[in-house]
Amino acid sequence: MNFRTPARWFPLALAALAAVLWLSPRAQTQSERHLTVYSQSATYSVNLLPYSGQVYVGVSDVLEPLGNVEAREDGKKWKLRFTPSGGREINAEFQEGKNKGKIHNQDVQLSANFHMENGRGYIPLHNIGAMLPFFTGQQTDFRETPLRLFIGGVAISFKEQVEKGSSPKLILNFTGPVNPMVATEPGQVKLVFRRDPVVNAGAEKVQTGDANITGYSFTDAGGTAQITVNGAVPLTAAFSDGNRTITIQPAPGVQIAAEPPKTQEPAQQAAQTPTAPAPIPLGPTQPAAPAAPPQPRFVVVLDAAHGGDERGAAITDKIAEKDVNLAFARRIQHELQTRGVVATLLRSNDATINVDDRAVSANAAHPAIYVSVHAANLGNGLRIFTALMTPAGVATHTFLPWHQAQAPYLDYSSQVAGSISAELSNRQIPVTALPAPLRPMRNIAAPAIAIELAPPDDEVTNINSPEYQNNVAAAVANGIAAMKPKLLGAR
Repeated sequence: MNFRTPARWFPLALAALAAVLWLSPRAQTQSERHLTVYSQSATYSVNLLPYSGQVYVGVSDVLEPLGNVEAREDGKKWKLRFTPSGGREINAEFQEGKNKGKIHNQDVQLSANFHMENGRGYIPLHNIGAMLPFFTGQQTDFRETPLRLFIGGVAISFKEQVEKGSSPKLILNFTGPVNPMVATEPGQVKLVFRRDPVVNAGAEKVQTGDANITGYSFTDAGGTAQITVNGAVPLTAAFSDGNRTITIQPAPGVQIAAEPPKTQEPAQQAAQTPTAPAPIPLGPTQPAAPAAPPQPRFVVVLDAAHGGDERGAAITDKIAEKDVNLAFARRIQHELQTRGVVATLLRSNDATINVDDRAVSANAAHPAIYVSVHAANLGNGLRIFTALMTPAGVATHTFLPWHQAQAPYLDYSSQVAGSISAELSNRQIPVTALPAPLRPMRNIAAPAIAIELAPPDDEVTNINSPEYQNNVAAAVANGIAAMKPKLLGAR
């Protein structure tokens, strides 16, 4: 676990510009490609491995958020035991350099040879959709080109509704709640669904026929879905109906463009009068005009420290901190989502992200809580850190010095730490809470903590025990969920 001290001032206003760049699904490089997996219990990303001219995916990486996974090497064989939540144990066996294996005593055929690397087993990406039902017992929908995998009936579709006239709107009604990142540009709004299983059942490009909100397009690529709404005027997005409805409309104070005059002959106009479009009356389930302020969204950002070129601490000769951090963060995400708390991973693969970019990306997500996830080989249980700095009575809507962004939120950060400490103590998990001069935590404009996982006992390798990590992750999730009403009330 390595922390760096602040070296400069930086206005939080730059977060908006960086967020636009970060939101673009085309910003990925080939080496950063990942598969996004959607299930009832968790949404997560899995890093992909280029190997032998093909793309491979780790079997354990896909299964770990869905249940308990125990895997080991046995010579050239790779053996896996998977127990889904509330399900029965499934055993699987593959062999390095062979394109056949067994799952629950059933023979399976791969499109290319199985591969082992650093104790983990990899199969061709092409096979993951057909293989996963053997483990989960659920139907899967694997969309290989956009790198999206849906487990069970989790997909969220949407329909559009266009209102013209003096108060034009594009209303997108979704079949489930969504939490996209929103980026606005002149004449354009981008809704980027990094965590939501949004799919499109209609045309990829739609023209509305409105002079102000001209149309929208749907794309999914790189494990991300995106709706881009175009207009002739500046646009805003508002959420309603429990985040099941997003209303796009001209920004306040914008002059609305008049509809072009109709060129039909009088007789044609008279003939079509009964079916001519009329303003749609606003019912109780439709958003009001002008739109009310969106409901506060409670999103937890989990930041698995290190990654890529930053290995972090050496837990053992074979266990790098960066890998423990990501696995533990995924378990916390899973536990939070089972408690109805939206949680997103800032780092979902083995990418190198510098400390300033982490803070910028976290602030752009407007989290209710930010959690930096670390690991160490000394001590036992969990350590919880809050920023070591002087509290400041600065209004949170003003610009803040970069290295003082955390100051107005210190009290809430301490309350989050206390809530998690209480849950850990209830489970008899050793816990220590203390302040420390940490980055990027002190640059976060939201309640923020850092947690450091240590082994459960004197055997350091037990830090990777699924049972242990799940127990600690559940305590962390309970502590965060207990703070939700208080933090929502303060937002």
